Amino acid sequence: MKQLTFSVHPGSALIGAAIVGLSIVTAGAITVQGSGASRDVSAIENVNDVHPREFVCVKGLVPFVVPPDKLLVLTALGSANNTIIPWTLQIDGTIEVGIDTDSSSPHLPTILEFARPGLVAYPGQNVTVLYPPNPTIPDGRAWGYLVDA
Repeated sequence: MKQLTFSVHPGSALIGAAIVGLSIVTAGAITVQGSGASRDVSAIENVNDVHPREFVCVKGLVPFVVPPDKLLVLTALGSANNTIIPWTLQIDGTIEVGIDTDSSSPHLPTILEFARPGLVAYPGQNVTVLYPPNPTIPDGRAWGYLVDA
């Protein structure tokens, strides 16, 4: 049986060790985007613990009142069909998220807009999806989930 010899070039081993060390230091220094103290993450900490019965779909023109002792964590805004309409998500009448359908904008029009992380409606607040120029169109949708307040 032949004996197998194995050798490592010292310079290559040193460069490899430096790359591994740099990778470990860099990974430890990364800050997760949006993890600053300005975000209210208490409502979204237990995302993996949400039961499917806590998922909410707010239908256009039908105000959803957040139940007592619950928070509604809003995740997206869109349409029940594939129409590109500038829906707005309103909490107590204040527009919080809107779909951009401006063809001159630098990005393509969309039928789905993700809510900013940490967007929460509190107990008793009204959440509504509307198309402001014609508030009689019922196809808008907002999605999210309920967590304990």
